[in-house]
Amino acid sequence: MSGKGQIKKENPRGIINMLLEKLKTDVITAMKAKDETRVSTLRFLLSALNNKQIELQKELTEEDVIGVIAKQVKERKESIEAFTTANRQDLVDKEKHELEILVDGCAHRRHHPD
Repeated sequence: MSGKGQIKKENPRGIINMLLEKLKTDVITAMKAKDETRVSTLRFLLSALNNKQIELQKELTEEDVIGVIAKQVKERKESIEAFTTANRQDLVDKEKHELEILVDGCAHRRHHPD
């Protein structure tokens, strides 16, 4: 029953699966570009998502994914603060780059889920 004016709701699991596939594709693209920081950051995120799914013993929901990403962002911010206090600018720069990868990449996907 498909009429005009009806809005098709997307399957949340389908969106999550698309996100995971996009992350895997991004890892491959980063590997080809030899962007080691992006590769390790995205692999770490995929690993955290996989660990969360194992912990919950069910498919991840959008809230689960957002929670994992938020935790990753929080960890990066705490590391930046600690490394700044320790006067380790090299590690501050590395953590800031990883934070940008997480924030920019995930914000882009929320607005353009291609």
